[in-house]
Amino acid sequence: MRKHMTGLCFLLLCLAGCANLTATGTALGTTPTPARTATPTATATLVPTATTAPAPTPTNVPAGWRVLAGRNFAIAYPSEWTAQPPVPNTDTTVANAVGYTYPLSVASDGRTLNIYEEWNTDKAGAYCHVTNGKTVTLAGAKMQYTVAGNSNEERNWLFADSHNNLLQITLNDALSPAKIALDNTLLATLRLTDLTPFRC
Repeated sequence: MRKHMTGLCFLLLCLAGCANLTATGTALGTTPTPARTATPTATATLVPTATTAPAPTPTNVPAGWRVLAGRNFAIAYPSEWTAQPPVPNTDTTVANAVGYTYPLSVASDGRTLNIYEEWNTDKAGAYCHVTNGKTVTLAGAKMQYTVAGNSNEERNWLFADSHNNLLQITLNDALSPAKIALDNTLLATLRLTDLTPFRC
């Protein structure tokens, strides 16, 4: 009889101890850690991760205008302008460089606007070696300004920022003061991600 009592007491003590451990574990929140699962490696893309925040949306957009946003710029344009799909850069001389040209045009008077941007480029130094140009401020950034073309009909702005991003803007309105006035309203809406120029 004593042996049976001893065995029963031992069993009760074990059960009480297990219950106490369970209660204590629940109170401390020590729930079992789920097994970790392997995460697949992300697929590489042609466009590298941005090193700067997206360009702020222009706030001075007239009614009826649209906004074109690239990786490092944003600009508004009137409804009579037509924006074509971006054209990828075909220059393979810089291994990691990625670039696009954003063409816009006005069919009624032949005006064109081309915005070219390139990032991860070693061409940013071109910003420091513009000949026959002058430094002007556009969108709060110090840009190199030139007039070019067969008849000096093109206005060009070139900017390279501190992240080696290159931006070039070309308008073919230089021979018409009236067109220049119209297009300057468009240029006034330009916004950039980085206003710090490339260090020459």
